[in-house]
Amino acid sequence: MDYKEEQCMEVEALEAIYPDEFNKTSSDPLQWKIKIVPFANGKDENHVEVTLQCSICENYPDESPSFQIEQVKGLSKDEIEELENLVTNVVEENVGIVVGYTLTEAIREWLVEHNQSASDNSMHASMLRRMDAKTKEDNLAREKDGITQDERDAEELLRIKRLEGTPVTPSTFAEWIDRFIQEQINQNSSAKNMNGKLTGKEMFLQHLVKEEDFDEDEMSDLLQGQDESLFLEGDYDEKSLEFTDSDEN
Repeated sequence: MDYKEEQCMEVEALEAIYPDEFNKTSSDPLQWKIKIVPFANGKDENHVEVTLQCSICENYPDESPSFQIEQVKGLSKDEIEELENLVTNVVEENVGIVVGYTLTEAIREWLVEHNQSASDNSMHASMLRRMDAKTKEDNLAREKDGITQDERDAEELLRIKRLEGTPVTPSTFAEWIDRFIQEQINQNSSAKNMNGKLTGKEMFLQHLVKEEDFDEDEMSDLLQGQDESLFLEGDYDEKSLEFTDSDEN
């Protein structure tokens, strides 16, 4: 790789993309800086601003260049530290390729998220800042545990689904009661008495199967407002299905 050529091509590209913000300060060693604001078009107010100073080493991009955040406007000490960590991560992730444009845009996106007036100390603004910080902490903790954003989204959808439940309709209840009765008959198929007769419990279940002719309107009125989770398999009291000797006689 011709490092000098790669470095010169990157400088030309940055000059073309950021004609007013980019400035090459030295040719040997190669150094440049670029002023970065959230909104370069001037249509929106920029409450924050930084200047990225870059010193290019001889074997760049195969070796990481040196970057420094300068001329900071509107950012707290903690925010500057957070931004410096972002710069370090982006540079390390892009060893082997020129990183000037990628890093500049990453900083710009970060500034957009933090484009708040330093004088805005309202309760609402403070609350939003605390919520944003808490969200970042939670996301960082999940990333350390190996949980991706897609997995977080799936967990949230499952949580909402559990809270909402599934409305019960006549058809879903009929399907559930049919499965329930059939499973009970199968489980008790060996529970016949010594004379080969069905137990009272089994006779009752078979009677339900034969008589399972539900009236849709009546069932709809009965189930209105109920949740299907009330009829999940296994949510019944086994003792409630047992018959006493007097019942079987």
